[in-house]
Amino acid sequence: MHLLKADRHRAMPWKNGKGVTREVASEPLPGDPAGRFLWRISLATVEGESDFSPFPGIDRTIVVLAGDGMQLKVDGVKQPEMRALCDPFPFSGDSEVSARCLAGPITDLNVMTFRGHAWHRVQRYAFDGSLVLSSVKALSAIVFTGACTVRVDGIELAAEGQDVLCSIVANVNVHLTAERGSVIYFIEMELLP
Repeated sequence: MHLLKADRHRAMPWKNGKGVTREVASEPLPGDPAGRFLWRISLATVEGESDFSPFPGIDRTIVVLAGDGMQLKVDGVKQPEMRALCDPFPFSGDSEVSARCLAGPITDLNVMTFRGHAWHRVQRYAFDGSLVLSSVKALSAIVFTGACTVRVDGIELAAEGQDVLCSIVANVNVHLTAERGSVIYFIEMELLP
């Protein structure tokens, strides 16, 4: 397993040039000359109003991690406002999507998988004190929103907000401990045959 620290996430421009995404982890589609990915986890900062880049053939999930929140418009339909540490919102990368921040800038989590080649699900866990995640898949990841201690098979790591734990060994128990109430986002991913 690898703990990817928030200050080490690689920055890259949005496809439409209207923002910057910090790529956390991804897996390229083998032999694809267009450079597409099987899956990708990233964090982005959104300010004001902005159009999202289109990602045809991609299933997406977004979560507001920090800031006052934002509201998405998907294919012309306004969605409920998303506040910090909200439930995950899945949508199609084929859709036309724009975002409007409710006040200042926000930081969001984006999880994307190439439809028909990979699958994902993002779950929100709020806990006070400790939490155990059981039987995780090898492609799973945990996104932290605050200070937390992680213990897996005798290995202990200290995580902070926007750190991401990747490459967790399959079929293990992940023990999480936080001194105060905490929220994490558990990402399950699977490559399809």
